[in-house]
Amino acid sequence: GLGALAHQDVPFEYLVEELNPRRSAARHPLFQVMLALQNTEQARFELPGLAVAVEPVGSGVSRVDLTLSLVEEPDGGMRGVAEFATDLFDRATVETFLGRWVRLLEQMTARPELPVGQADILTPDEHRELSRLDYVLDRNLRLVPRGVVGELYARGAEGDLVGTDPERWVPDPFGTPDARMYRTGDLARRRPDDGRLELVGPADPQAAALEIEAVLRTLPGVAETTVVVDVAAARSVAYVVPLVLNQFSVSRLHEDLKHRLPEHRLPAAIMSVPALPLTADGSLDRAALPDPDYAPQSMRTPRSPQEEILCGLFAEVLGVDRVGIDDGFFGLGGHSLLATRLVSRVRSVLGSELPLRAVFESPTVAGLAERLGSGGAVRPVLAAGVRPEPLPLSFAQRRLWFLHRLEGPSATYNMPLALRLSGAVDRDALAAALDDVVGRHESLRTVFAEVDGEACQRVLTGIRAPFEVREVDAGGLGDALAGAARYAFDLAAEVPIRSWLFSTGPSEHVLLVVLHHIAGDGWSMVPLARDLTEAYAARLEGEAPKWEPLPVQYADYALWQRDLLDKVRDAEISYWRDQLASLPEEVSLPADRARPAVASYAGETTSFVLGPDLHRALSEVA
Repeated sequence: GLGALAHQDVPFEYLVEELNPRRSAARHPLFQVMLALQNTEQARFELPGLAVAVEPVGSGVSRVDLTLSLVEEPDGGMRGVAEFATDLFDRATVETFLGRWVRLLEQMTARPELPVGQADILTPDEHRELSRLDYVLDRNLRLVPRGVVGELYARGAEGDLVGTDPERWVPDPFGTPDARMYRTGDLARRRPDDGRLELVGPADPQAAALEIEAVLRTLPGVAETTVVVDVAAARSVAYVVPLVLNQFSVSRLHEDLKHRLPEHRLPAAIMSVPALPLTADGSLDRAALPDPDYAPQSMRTPRSPQEEILCGLFAEVLGVDRVGIDDGFFGLGGHSLLATRLVSRVRSVLGSELPLRAVFESPTVAGLAERLGSGGAVRPVLAAGVRPEPLPLSFAQRRLWFLHRLEGPSATYNMPLALRLSGAVDRDALAAALDDVVGRHESLRTVFAEVDGEACQRVLTGIRAPFEVREVDAGGLGDALAGAARYAFDLAAEVPIRSWLFSTGPSEHVLLVVLHHIAGDGWSMVPLARDLTEAYAARLEGEAPKWEPLPVQYADYALWQRDLLDKVRDAEISYWRDQLASLPEEVSLPADRARPAVASYAGETTSFVLGPDLHRALSEVA
């Protein structure tokens, strides 16, 4: 994973050209299944005087066999959409697949140490037909009913569960004479409604505390320690007395524990204390221990200008108020995508190239300050400059232009966004606001022509955003949206954005914006929402939005991308050639129909949800 992130500068489209895999009109040349996690800032359309809600709309296409798109909800949980090729799958097949996938995630987050092949993905009905993978037993090793807490035992062979204690393997009373099961030491129950497994906590809290304490005492920098287990909350708190206070790092201690304890055994908080409080008879005074602080702590403030700037960059990228030099980036909510953003900000602000791997290996301000400049020469700065004529395409644009020329105008790469607007819509203000947005972003008013057989960008000026108003009845709205979402752009002659306002009554409307992928992606929705909101508010007041000119446009990025590629091409192509050398030509899921010789790209969608508990568990395991 880190290697891939460190070699992400080569454009995917250029990589495909260089690797030159065997092409097929039936499928994508490199992959058939895609997972997209949208864990960045979400677009918020807040038009004055209107209640705005996203309206589901599909374009009836699927670019690959199966795409799972997930969006993190502000209050926890994730909503997802599965887009699937109807050439291959029926809806029921995809929904069954999603159910098993969710059960797999639940199993692997409940027991991260379990091999994937041993995960329980069967339904309750299937469990009644097959032996269960895990047992929840009482003290007499009898199965307990659903909803009743018992001790969790895992079936299998001793070699199946890596790192297990041989003394915990006991005879399996429900299996063959030589069958064994593993006493996990955890309490669990099966849900009353569906029989799925839920971890409750350690069976012996004191034993769990002693296990954590024993590991802590082996770690450098720890003088004394005690662990308190909160059984009700199913979490523990470690209190540590450092050997040397100013050299103690909570985040590093937590990272060391990750390599020595199962994920579910890790303390939820580590508290540094000068000494363990004792009672008059010399025993631990638990009541005098400080209340646990489950937020990451830092023991030291910045010691240099570089550390002070890094603390600010950590806080900016992570969206927190304050960061100390010993706070771990990932402990504060960071992930790989934010790590790449941090590296970019370090490059821009400090003028230093930092390897992405360094953020994972030294995830604190103190650690990264020592590694500034270890990434070699600084990459070229993205800035507006002199543009050549003709203006070349980015590699992503070039691929989409080629597909457009090969297949002709189609809806395959349309990105429809539908917004239900409840209230009085000022149609003139909305039309003017769309004009403002198109005028602000060159990519939305670019056409793609040919000069001497080569594609080039032509940025248009003084144009109106294509916008139509249609009156429809509520019963015909769905068909009207679907039909407009399948609009076929002529990329050589018209701009890659088009909008409709469908009105079903005086105060009920749906705004449909269709953007071709050659002009935007998922990241584009945030600036689109922000600028449309600001422009509509200004036009309601009879004014134009007061915007500063954008420092760079997409055409500047296309030129910068080519400059960067000249510097990284050989190393990055070599890396990916090695990584993908044994890639199979096709990875096929069990399908309802054989793959056709030529993909139609016809598709449908179905929705699913990952609840807050599963979302939280996935974040913890990650």
